[in-house]
Amino acid sequence: MSQISVALRCDGKYVNLTVTDDGAGLSPNQSEAAFNRFSQLEHSGGSGLGLSIVSAVAERHGGMIEINQVERGASITLELPIVL
Repeated sequence: MSQISVALRCDGKYVNLTVTDDGAGLSPNQSEAAFNRFSQLEHSGGSGLGLSIVSAVAERHGGMIEINQVERGASITLELPIVL
């Protein structure tokens, strides 16, 4: 059974949501393929749209998404500006 953790951090200008798991893994050098529409790193039965949609939404709101370097599993951070 996999474990997933979610962390939320705010620095006053941005809020960062980081999701980390201990699954098969995802590294920063796979960013281009991971964020492209209809792209999958491994066949999973999915559509290949998930991360590309998150990336488009982040960009549209002045934020970004990135794959973090971790020893095992995957870690992805979504950063969005705080709008008051």
